[in-house]
Amino acid sequence: MSIINRIKNKLGFILSTHHRMAKLMSFVEYAQKKESQYYSYKLIENGRTTHVLPVNFFNEQKAVHSTCEMPDTYISVLKNGSIIGESGVVITYDHIMLYDILSCCKTNNVNVTDYGLFLLFGKPHHLCNIYIYNFRRGHNKTIERGISFVWNMSNNYYHFMYEIAAKFYLLSKVTIDNEVPLIFDSRVLAISQMREIIEILNKDHRKILSIDANCLCYVNELYCFSAVNKTVPNHRNINLIKTDDFAYDKDALAFIKKSILCNIKKETDLHYPKRIFISRKNCTIRKCNEDELAPILKQYGFEFVYTENMSISEQVQLFSNAEHIIGASGAAFSNLMFCRPHCKVLMFFSVKNNLSVYSSLAEISNIDISALAENAKKTNLQVASFSISPLSLKEYLSEIYD
Repeated sequence: MSIINRIKNKLGFILSTHHRMAKLMSFVEYAQKKESQYYSYKLIENGRTTHVLPVNFFNEQKAVHSTCEMPDTYISVLKNGSIIGESGVVITYDHIMLYDILSCCKTNNVNVTDYGLFLLFGKPHHLCNIYIYNFRRGHNKTIERGISFVWNMSNNYYHFMYEIAAKFYLLSKVTIDNEVPLIFDSRVLAISQMREIIEILNKDHRKILSIDANCLCYVNELYCFSAVNKTVPNHRNINLIKTDDFAYDKDALAFIKKSILCNIKKETDLHYPKRIFISRKNCTIRKCNEDELAPILKQYGFEFVYTENMSISEQVQLFSNAEHIIGASGAAFSNLMFCRPHCKVLMFFSVKNNLSVYSSLAEISNIDISALAENAKKTNLQVASFSISPLSLKEYLSEIYD
């Protein structure tokens, strides 16, 4: 898209939305200052710890895991609260914005690109602790009661699984009237794989409601869960990534894994190879030199698969049956939680970095994971294409199978 068209689209969006300002707080900070008949905050679990693992690059000193402290989990109930479609923004009755990740991003290497916030040059615009949020004109709606599963980047498979679907684990640990419905982003419900996961995890058969992107929704009785796992929407500087930027609750992952594995439709007539290469040939970013690597992969019995064409049932069975998985970093690797213990994984990166999103996930899932990166110096992970050394791949596979 040309710069002129991007400017036109941005101006069109600005003119089509309401803009309001609100003071930012975390949920726990608001509870300490404002707990009343309009707001309640209940701790679910504290003192959580987990293991995290740096990216382990092939032919380098093997990385070891460390212990990471996890934030408390909680449920909050707001009277006369508001949410915005495809956004993490929550507005209280007295016009305070509650947003845990945003409230700590000033001191961390985090950039929250949430379109419920007014963004300048891709970053939220604020004055001290006052932020501008926006929502489309004429698209407001009101819901009597609801449990919010609405979230920023919700249509991304990784963020959906580990930020949204993971909240069903917290829902299983509290008591809420079954008549209280679940609220999701409409775009999430339109994606068949995500809809299938929601239907499996919605064990209480609650009614499901939806809101559109940037629609403001008033909820007279709004239930909000904390994050279960530690995730980062975007990093400001990839060289400042910390290993514990991504950390996972083992019990929550076990809950999701068991729930899905026990309830998916078993596709018994399909072929699930033991050694798989996750192709990104049909993707627009992070495509590697697959054609050059293909002869080596096929020599060692790897079959190319295209997860974007698979149902969630097929993806889960593919990963749960695999013994060795190779591919360029991408959302498909969110399925690592379904792998059998000691499954081997090799990930390709466009630039050498410590993005531990999948290495820490593999550590929790007892998976043997390594990485290869292109030698060229880059500062951006979201490149269109990159190259992996065929000799390095050959050496890696030779050590295991020759």
